[in-house]
Amino acid sequence: VLMCYSLTLLIAAMACSCKTEIPKHQNQLDAVLCLARKTRPAPELIDHVVDYTMDNDMRKSIKNLLEKSLGQRFAVSNIQPSKKGLPGGNPLFIVRDSDGDVKYIVKTFNLSAPRDTFAKELAGLQLASTISSKRFSFAIARAVGKCRIDNQLYGLLVTAPPAGESLADLVAKVPASKKDGGERSKVLRDIRRGFGKLGDAFAELHAIRTETKRGVHPAILKFANEFLRAKPLASKDYGIDPILLRKYFYSLASRAANTDIKRSFVHGDIILNNFI
Repeated sequence: VLMCYSLTLLIAAMACSCKTEIPKHQNQLDAVLCLARKTRPAPELIDHVVDYTMDNDMRKSIKNLLEKSLGQRFAVSNIQPSKKGLPGGNPLFIVRDSDGDVKYIVKTFNLSAPRDTFAKELAGLQLASTISSKRFSFAIARAVGKCRIDNQLYGLLVTAPPAGESLADLVAKVPASKKDGGERSKVLRDIRRGFGKLGDAFAELHAIRTETKRGVHPAILKFANEFLRAKPLASKDYGIDPILLRKYFYSLASRAANTDIKRSFVHGDIILNNFI
């Protein structure tokens, strides 16, 4: 079973049964995840996320979130930023217990940034909880919160640590492995098996049918508009007539507007680090 660790999904718009106001009896985490599917961009969503700011310090704020949401105490020294970090320069924190074992991964999202990745990540998590699969699983959210550090507002997402090795780490082993003695061959076998599982997982994900709707999803239209106006394309570097290509795409979009289309799912961040 392949684990998809990043939950940014481009999806067919599906109705979410939650209301804008979070019901008092509903679990706060589930309510926020459900609301994320309904409310984007983020401002209204963020109003419903609990603030765990403590002493203008990110690690203390994470410690406060873990204690109040999960009832677990960790020393601040056991909450350390990962060297890899997240796209956009946002720090990723590793939470360890007193024995040094990884207990949680905490993603941080700068909510002042123009890209609404926090809401998208939460929406992806909520959607992932509705998908049943044999060939893949998703990261599990444990808690969500926010904090304000140096007048910058951050979203906080706590997930269980992934079990296994990322495809990126497997590929990185190749140049370091010895050619003799079978070490290189074993690494290559593991990589082939990993990519085979990735292909099987995508095949299953793309075969899941959601609702049938008319027209092209707005996210696809937005991406296509940006792509069709890109400078390399407009300069005809690829032997493509950009005017004819644009006309062809918009003719397809026009036909789609009057056609019932079966929708499915795609993964929105296909990089090897996101697959375990």
